[in-house]
Parts: sequence; structure tokens; C-alpha cells
Amino acid sequence: MARQDYKRNERLHQIALRSDWRFSARLALGGVVLGVWLVPALLAGDPVTQPLGRTIAILAWIFSAGFAGIAVFRFFAQRRSQADDPDARNTPAPAEPDHADRDMTAASRRDRNPE
Repeated sequence: MARQDYKRNERLHQIALRSDWRFSARLALGGVVLGVWLVPALLAGDPVTQPLGRTIAILAWIFSAGFAGIAVFRFFAQRRSQADDPDARNTPAPAEPDHADRDMTAASRRDRNPE
């Protein structure tokens, strides 16, 4: 069974504070798109639900600003940690085999195990 690095009752902002900055940036963007544009546009047609749409838009701006702040914080924290550790920047990423290598590997397996 795979080890999970999160607690069951962990909040979204706690996960965002530990994750990569892109996670928080995506949450902030999603809050703007859904809460500021999409939901108020859907609720704008009925005069009874217009105040609800405006309230959701205000809450979405607060949500998005919070996660954008976390994204900026994590971006600079990760940048600082990379500057402190010069080996982390110069270490090449592990190379993935290209399609020819995979085809050769599959062919060599067939040669060893003929059916």
C-alpha cells in the first residue's frame, strides 16, 4: 500500500503551504474563474439570486487572494532553497527512454521468451 503524506483532516491551506507553488496558483486561478466569473454569471438571470452571486464573488476574491499569497510565498521559498543548494540546480533530471529504446526493450524480451 502506498504511503500517504497527508493527514485525513488536513485543510486545503495546509496542503498548499507544503506543496509546490503551482498548486496554490491553480487554486487561486480556479477561485477566480469559478467564483468571480462563472457562478455570478449563472445566478445573474434571477433577481432573487443576484445578491448570492455577488456574495460568492466577494468570497471568491478573498479565497483567490489568500491562495495567490501562498503561491508567492512558496515560489520565493523554493527559489531561496534552490539558491542555497547549488547541487539541486545542477543535478540533471533522470532521462526517460525514448520510443526506440522502449521498442528495443520489448523486442529483446520477445527474443528471450518466444511463445
